[in-house]
Amino acid sequence: MDNTHWYTMQADEVIRKLETNADTGLSHAEVKNRLKKYGHNQLEEKKGVSPFMLFLGQFNNFIVLILIAAAIVSGVLKEWDDALAIIAIVIINAIIGFIQEYRAEKSLAALQKLSAPFSRVTRDGEVHSIPSRDVVPGDIVLLDAGDYVPADGRLYSSYSLSTQEASLTGESTPVIKSAEPLPNPSLPIGDRKNMVFMGTSVTNGKAKYVVVTTGMHTELGKIASLIQGARKEATPLQHKLEVFGRKLVYVCLGIVALIFFLEIWRKGPLLEAFLMSVSLAVAAIPEGLPAIVTIALALGVQRMVRRHVLIRKLPSVETLGCANVICSDKTGTLTQNEMTIRKIFANGKTFDVSGAGYAPTGDFSYRGIPLSETDHQTLRKVLEIGVLCNNAHLKKVDSTWKIIGDPTEGAIISAAAKADVCKEALEKKFPLISELPFDSDRKKMSTMRSMPPEFLVFTKGAPDVIMEDCTKIYAKGNVRNLTEEDIRVILDENNKMAGAALRVLGIAFKTLDHLPEKPTPDTIEKDMIFAGLVAMIDPPRPEAKDAVATCHRACITTVMITGDHKNTARAIGEELGFLKDNLKVIDGMELDTLSDETLEKEAPKIAVYARVSAEHKIRIVRAWKKQGAVVAMTGDGVNDAPAVKEASIGISMGITGTDVTKEASDIIITNDNFASIVAAVEEGRGIYDNIKKSIHYLLSCNAGEVLTMLFASLFNLPLPLFPIQILWINIATDGLPALALGVDTVDPHIMRRQARRSTAQIIDRSLGKLIVLQGFLITFSTLLAYLYVLYGFDAAFDTFYNTWFNGKTVSYELSGDIARARTIAFCVMVISQLFQSFNCRNARRSLFAIGPFTNKKLLLAVGISLAMQVSIIYIPYFDTIFKVIPLELGDWILIFGFSSLTFIIMEIIKLFMRSTEVPMGVAAAEVAKIAVDEVKSMYATIRKPIHYLLSCNAGEILAILFALVLKLPAPLFPLHILWISVVTNILPSLALSADTDGSRTINLSDRGSAKRFMDKRFFALILLQSFLIASSTLLAYLYVLYGGIPLLLAFYNNWFTGKVIPYELHGDIAHARTIAFFVVVISQLFHSFNCRNATHSLLRIGVFTNKKLLLAIALSLAMQMSVIYIPYFHDIFKITLLGVEDWAAIFGFSSLTFILMEIIKCFIRKK
Repeated sequence: MDNTHWYTMQADEVIRKLETNADTGLSHAEVKNRLKKYGHNQLEEKKGVSPFMLFLGQFNNFIVLILIAAAIVSGVLKEWDDALAIIAIVIINAIIGFIQEYRAEKSLAALQKLSAPFSRVTRDGEVHSIPSRDVVPGDIVLLDAGDYVPADGRLYSSYSLSTQEASLTGESTPVIKSAEPLPNPSLPIGDRKNMVFMGTSVTNGKAKYVVVTTGMHTELGKIASLIQGARKEATPLQHKLEVFGRKLVYVCLGIVALIFFLEIWRKGPLLEAFLMSVSLAVAAIPEGLPAIVTIALALGVQRMVRRHVLIRKLPSVETLGCANVICSDKTGTLTQNEMTIRKIFANGKTFDVSGAGYAPTGDFSYRGIPLSETDHQTLRKVLEIGVLCNNAHLKKVDSTWKIIGDPTEGAIISAAAKADVCKEALEKKFPLISELPFDSDRKKMSTMRSMPPEFLVFTKGAPDVIMEDCTKIYAKGNVRNLTEEDIRVILDENNKMAGAALRVLGIAFKTLDHLPEKPTPDTIEKDMIFAGLVAMIDPPRPEAKDAVATCHRACITTVMITGDHKNTARAIGEELGFLKDNLKVIDGMELDTLSDETLEKEAPKIAVYARVSAEHKIRIVRAWKKQGAVVAMTGDGVNDAPAVKEASIGISMGITGTDVTKEASDIIITNDNFASIVAAVEEGRGIYDNIKKSIHYLLSCNAGEVLTMLFASLFNLPLPLFPIQILWINIATDGLPALALGVDTVDPHIMRRQARRSTAQIIDRSLGKLIVLQGFLITFSTLLAYLYVLYGFDAAFDTFYNTWFNGKTVSYELSGDIARARTIAFCVMVISQLFQSFNCRNARRSLFAIGPFTNKKLLLAVGISLAMQVSIIYIPYFDTIFKVIPLELGDWILIFGFSSLTFIIMEIIKLFMRSTEVPMGVAAAEVAKIAVDEVKSMYATIRKPIHYLLSCNAGEILAILFALVLKLPAPLFPLHILWISVVTNILPSLALSADTDGSRTINLSDRGSAKRFMDKRFFALILLQSFLIASSTLLAYLYVLYGGIPLLLAFYNNWFTGKVIPYELHGDIAHARTIAFFVVVISQLFHSFNCRNATHSLLRIGVFTNKKLLLAIALSLAMQMSVIYIPYFHDIFKITLLGVEDWAAIFGFSSLTFILMEIIKCFIRKK
């Protein structure tokens, strides 16, 4: 029966076809038969997933299955610590996922709440109140204002009936109903004026109707079916992690096989070979990845709550990041769902009304000028008539103004309150006598009120109908005859307002000496006095236009979908910026003429859809999805729910949204603000970036562990790490930094990027190369430290050189304690990875440009991880489990020196990566235009720490290189260089990254967009300053070794004659090296002042304008002093005590770099 076009039939024909009676209704016996035939009037509930199955579903993940397999193998090998740790991670991750998804499927339960609990029906000639679930087709139902409609039906008779169908059609204005048949068999739901629908409500009037469909056959039931059938696909991140997990297992199998056969080939124990293979496989798998991704998403959810975004399904957070189409419902999402009067026409003038919604705040103006007293009185007259012909009431509920009654009448009440017109006072002054309710045939409403000794009639309605009844006009405080010119002006203004998508009502009144005994429209609504026009609209949200513009800048296509008429939809679309680039508006009837294939092709050309149904919305979403788009669908009404669930990401409104839509959605906007959707997209993009950082970090660290073990096996070295140590690194020390990276600060320009493709790989080629490179650097640092302790520095270098370049393997005896070497290698591996976490914050930008302290959670995570690592070294119980020994202070200096290599080398690599920037395109130019002030002020500051580090490191290298060329004893030991690079260089470089000398940066000329970061001038300056540092160091070194005259002879003969003159040492070489060590350090501290500005003197900039730099220099100098005056350090650094004259020489030679650079700057400025 539900396919019958009931609205095209006469009411009596419907009664006959359903075999019922309009007066007596069905018999109780017939009701029982029809209940058996059609079932109860309720929505079927789809059986949900049981909690147990939902929990088991958390293990249906390829990476999780790999981890379970690894745990089983570890258990078989009786590695219980490994097995229990892996199982704990898997279970914790499953519990988190289960809690988040427990309430995922509740849409149908919410739909049932919309069904009216009781209904009044006529059966056997009597009116009964029955449960709505017992209503059957053929029942005669009686409706009054405020009732919910229990089932779909055809009106038999109605009196001033209007229903609120916004939740079903999306149209906010109440629909005026009529019992007359409609000839068009293809009308959308919103235009079926003689039908009422389950789940809607009666706002005015009364009616009798015959039920035609119940339960799942109603329009609400069809929506329930659509929700059941809506498909939910895996999110992009879920899909990518699944693919990534499958690839990772092949890598693991390859590693297991390679190491196993290598150990067998080397004739190692079979069980040990297998155990090592499994431990490496465990090292290759980022055990914490599923949990870290889940927790990062959950923490992102908490941040979103603060931005009025409630996430119902965790993976949907990431999906937002690649959303490139937002299909938005108009009513309540882009508009306020509150009718507001925008214009009033009276006395030949059109007045503007400010304010929005039902709040009685706003002003009246004429062409931007405040009203005169005459205009104000005319305006009050129009609004008083509107109030006295009105059944709505304005009420404040919890600081929010709400309307009880018809929204159109509510708009008049709100506008009147802005003019200090009080409805209650007017109703007391003019008591109501009778009313002619609004009728769809008459298209107007009238009230008759008493004003002794006279009576007043107030009328409002369609302007053309009101004009037909008017013979006079109220103008300038007087009543005069209505002229043809008046009519023309009024109708022109009406057309102008209607063309702007405003809903227009005419206002009229008249005075009667006496009332007829039986008032009728013919006797009451004639010879009226025209007072004015009021024009209203459901206004756009004030922030919606900016939000739409932000979407466009973020390369997100916006589509508006509404149940309103085409003209209204077009006007709102134009106002909000949807209709750009010749995009089209089409309505539901036009949409029905398009096949799915045609719609798929036309979808990018259509920005606004009007008069659409729930089925239309699903078609629109699917058309975009077929093109590969990631579609977000917003909505608040029941009619939006199926499309919201069908979309890649469903978004519902928290205040005006129905329970149905909320339960069908992935995300709820708690403040109903469209701008919050943009904030959600921004957060989604940021969360995806941060998850990618975490994955980058975990994989590069795991690659370092695997490569370390692999190379150790290839070089036939004793194993540097035990399986339990690898597992500790993966679980304890990797987890916290990875989690902190997952909540890193969002790039401020992230919404200037194009939305990423949903098919883009989470680990693309460039990131894959970077992961391998950084894994190799971690391996290099770890094995270098391991070999240094095990064999000594020379032997370690020989091992690397001969193995990598000559293809030879050098065998020699251990010169160090293997337990100490393994402990140091273990610590270097951990701390290298902690340094690596800073590298992972950005693949191209320097940490100093980002700001070392902008992610305090990462600093805390690194601190906690470091404390945990130190604890297992010094707490007796743990040293046995992890097979480590306590370390001395000198060991820790060595560890931090080797560990920092990964960070330092990556900073240099990032510098060269930035130096190859390509010219900016159009999109980048737009970004630069907005960020130009920030870029200009930051660019010089970013270069300062890089300038300082590179010139200092180059100075150390040149000093050693010149010594080799001159065949001198080495002026510095490797430990000296490590100390300088890690301890004395870091603090000044950090202080320079926060330098305050930006006074001239805004006035600098714009650098070319393709200009290299490391240009020739910058490179030459670094080379010059490094030469000065090296020269100062060698001069001091040679001066102590050979004295003044031999020093000059040595330089002259070696550099100008090409002769090498042999001579004996005049000084103590240990003393000379100590002075050289201190000259390098203090030269670099002086040099930090040079790096503040390349051309301006320090005296002009101000010595004390960077107090952080002064503090950094003082701390670095104090640390340098400590190594000479604390006896313990003497043997470690191989230095001697210094006298006063030594310090004078040190500061004298050290200041040369600063003095010479000040002189060079002077010449540069003059030139």
